[in-house]
Amino acid sequence: MRQWKYKITAGDEGKSLGEILKAAGFSKKEISRQKFIADGITLDGVKCRISEHVRSGQTIALHFREEKGMAQAKSSFVPSVLYEDDCLLIVDKPSGLSCHPGRGHYHDNLGTFVLAWCRERGEEFPIRQIGRLDKDTSGIVVFVKDQMTASRLWKQRSRGELAKTYYAAVHGRLPQQEGIIDKRMCKVPGEKNKMQVCTAGMEAVTCYRVLKETVFEGGLISIVEFSLKTGRTHQIRVHMASLGNPVLGDSIYGVRDKASRLCLHAGKVRLTHPFTGEHVAVEASADFMELG
Repeated sequence: MRQWKYKITAGDEGKSLGEILKAAGFSKKEISRQKFIADGITLDGVKCRISEHVRSGQTIALHFREEKGMAQAKSSFVPSVLYEDDCLLIVDKPSGLSCHPGRGHYHDNLGTFVLAWCRERGEEFPIRQIGRLDKDTSGIVVFVKDQMTASRLWKQRSRGELAKTYYAAVHGRLPQQEGIIDKRMCKVPGEKNKMQVCTAGMEAVTCYRVLKETVFEGGLISIVEFSLKTGRTHQIRVHMASLGNPVLGDSIYGVRDKASRLCLHAGKVRLTHPFTGEHVAVEASADFMELG
């Protein structure tokens, strides 16, 4: 069980507990959910109504109890943990591992492995991912340990406050050292998971900056940093291919090369901790970023 605590200040004197919780950012739905937990909302350790008025020096506590996770899988997989606390678990996903259960990967996927790893440590909760990465993309994945944290981080993501920075090795020299690619995207007819640039598709905006140019297997490549204004499937890969600079190792949108993997990596994430308000910034490097 996880909890959030707040000590009442002189400025809060006389306010209702509900007013304090709303001011702290808890939604009406989140507060209502806590009412049905035995010790969901307490004042100085005693369960109370949200209409109760508070006094300076008292302590409000919310307790988050989650249902037990459903996955029973056991695995020798140990996640590369970049950050962890009572609410968050941020890991570095290897290339070649799916994020979610899906066709052909109902058991061998990051979510199932992480949940099994948590269960082996004695933690019981449904694992939730905020965003996802393609199977062959490596890098940072954010997990949360309760519904309230998930709700708050999804809101941050929709406002652009939770954001990732990506890195890729691409073929050739880009037309500019930095720029914005604003090209709409849609699915390729008859293809399940293949996208293309098209005039009548969904908005897709990618910002890029070339970090360096080097040589790989006798050809010029560029190491590029990306930030996304939208989150379309395969967005970076499709946009790079549309410029004539496909990502190394891209078997769907690229060209035949000798890269051992898709050279695309989520290397940074920044967010605001949903309860402490502190800035959280996490980084993870990839081997291809050191080419040249």
